[in-house]
Amino acid sequence: MGKNLLKILVVEDSLDDFNLIERELQKEELGGNIKRVITKGEYIQAIKEFHPCLIVCDHSLPQFTGIDALEICRNMGTKVPFILISGAVSEEYAVSCFKKGIDDYILKNSLFRLPVSIKNILKKYENIRQKKEYQKSLVRQNEHLKKINSELDNLVYSVSHKLRGPLATIGGIINVAQHEVEEANSKGDLELYFNLIKDRLSLMDRTIKQILEYSRNSRTEIEIEEVSISQLVGEVWTSISYLPLWNRVKLEMNIDPELSWRGDKHRFMVIINNLLVNAVKFADHKKAMNRVKIEALEDESRLKVFIEDNGIGIPEENISKIYDMFYRASEQGEGAGLGLYVVKEAVKKLEGSIKIQSEYRDGTKVTLNLPIHYKTINPTEAVFEIIR
Repeated sequence: MGKNLLKILVVEDSLDDFNLIERELQKEELGGNIKRVITKGEYIQAIKEFHPCLIVCDHSLPQFTGIDALEICRNMGTKVPFILISGAVSEEYAVSCFKKGIDDYILKNSLFRLPVSIKNILKKYENIRQKKEYQKSLVRQNEHLKKINSELDNLVYSVSHKLRGPLATIGGIINVAQHEVEEANSKGDLELYFNLIKDRLSLMDRTIKQILEYSRNSRTEIEIEEVSISQLVGEVWTSISYLPLWNRVKLEMNIDPELSWRGDKHRFMVIINNLLVNAVKFADHKKAMNRVKIEALEDESRLKVFIEDNGIGIPEENISKIYDMFYRASEQGEGAGLGLYVVKEAVKKLEGSIKIQSEYRDGTKVTLNLPIHYKTINPTEAVFEIIR
């Protein structure tokens, strides 16, 4: 705001005192638009019509006091700087005036302080205004982000259902057609083609599922329930029997049937699913027997899960990138490169940690460490460590 546009309302019954105030303001070029009032009626009318940017008020007036003037101003909804001027006042009374909301208290024998006080107060009010505007901006941005997240959720849900529905239908048609070809005993190359199509459909379906898992993990809180570890691992292992190499991999499970975990079953299942899928997908064809061993135990109020395989392992130059989104460390396992990224995000949400130890052609060992039960749903930052 320009100096000459600063509208100052002075409430002063003494013309001499008003002239002194006006002179001090004009010295600092603050007196471009000053209005003087004396009575309460004039004061109220000036607030309504003059719309002052700042009020300078005498402590004692014929009809009302400076504190009365402050209350009138605030009750009318006018929140502008308010400076009280007085001939003499006790320190205790000055303190009480500040508590009631004045911005400064200036003695008439120190009017030279008035311009400096006004500048400082206006700067303070401007800082407060900017801070409020910034806070409002943050609120608007937050609401906008919430809207975007909601729209993304709807988009993911819609796209996934529109894609997975036709995929399921195509898969069903292929199964029927394949059966008819088998009955006609004229399979030829058609069976190969059908199998290739089914593999592509399975790959697309797994990718969509991983996108849904990531979306759900990032936007939903932990849901706590009692989980049987051995039962869940068994269910996951059976559910991935569609993988081409599954029959060649032997599962060795060493988990106490009584071991339970209080946490988010869905997220835990997503983690175990992706880790076991990797163990099967990256089995070593050159080995006579492929195996994956999984153990779980409770140790010092932590659930520790160990998954070890004798697959192809991870090359040293790739191991630092395995948690990256869309990164694929090997061409042997087809996919979108989302598996370990989804695992990392789920472990983070569960307040856990994960270690991956691997040597190329010598297998991989994964150590998962989670709280044995959850009392809150406010996850902290997880720790991720990769050991060569």
